[in-house]
Amino acid sequence: MASPWQAVVLSAALLLLLFICLRWRDFIVQNTNESPTDDTARWPKDEKTVNIDIDFPKSIKSSDTDTISRAEWVNRLTLYTYRSRHDSSHNVLVINNDLEYQLNVTGVVEDRQVIYKGLSRTVPFRVVVFNRGTVLNLGDGGFINWEFIGNYKRTTSSLTIFEPCNREQEQTS
Repeated sequence: MASPWQAVVLSAALLLLLFICLRWRDFIVQNTNESPTDDTARWPKDEKTVNIDIDFPKSIKSSDTDTISRAEWVNRLTLYTYRSRHDSSHNVLVINNDLEYQLNVTGVVEDRQVIYKGLSRTVPFRVVVFNRGTVLNLGDGGFINWEFIGNYKRTTSSLTIFEPCNREQEQTS
């Protein structure tokens, strides 16, 4: 059990991390010529929501609930978007849209919603293809909820910083 002093130190560390994230976001916005998108929490269903049947082959969009886990589905969608749709030229983030997260990216070339259809429920996922930015995942960071690929550095388990892609620097989460 943590002492009251340890709880105070932990709270201060978390506040400092949040402050650093917000300052980093401001730095990126001020030092790029691209127009940023600043999304907090859930993404509204609007004109960006696209019917996946039109955009992805059946082998990618099908969740095959009896043969593939949600984590495998997220992985398949991430890799297909990165390699086949965008030729490994941009960063790709696939994230459960029901999670609380903060996304600050520039150079967006694709931004859409894809629905995972499981046995017991459906889950909306956001697929974002972009040049650079940050993502702060305030929800569950498991592979069933998010995955990313490109040129990134994870500073904590929930904060990831992306730089423009260079094919020799490809990483997967």
